[in-house]
Amino acid sequence: MATFQVPQFIDIEDKIIGPLTLKQFMFLAGAGIIIFILYSVLQFWLWIIVSIVIAGAGLGFAFVKINGQPLFKVVINGLKYLIRPRLYVWQRGQAKKSIAPKPAEPKKEPVKEKKRISQEELEELAKKLDNE
Repeated sequence: MATFQVPQFIDIEDKIIGPLTLKQFMFLAGAGIIIFILYSVLQFWLWIIVSIVIAGAGLGFAFVKINGQPLFKVVINGLKYLIRPRLYVWQRGQAKKSIAPKPAEPKKEPVKEKKRISQEELEELAKKLDNE
């Protein structure tokens, strides 16, 4: 009987560039490119301040996880929460069609109407029962 190796650690991303995953590398490279472009546009003192903020965001997006979720995903979900309406209105969906045939409904027997007894007939019946 042939044995096969079962893949393990499938929830861990592959390390592509050294100890970094592709996403981590892209966040760091993107932050670096933006900082490099801003060097030629901004004055040096302003560039330092903006570079610190952009580098912090790039490092945070690359390495920080909150409750097992990457910071980028947390930020996106937070923005979606702020943008989307918070009023939830229930709307009835279409009934699901079942593949199985419907069970046959039991046959309904005609309901016999109960005979109404007047007060006089009831008193007469009570007298008969008392006499016996």
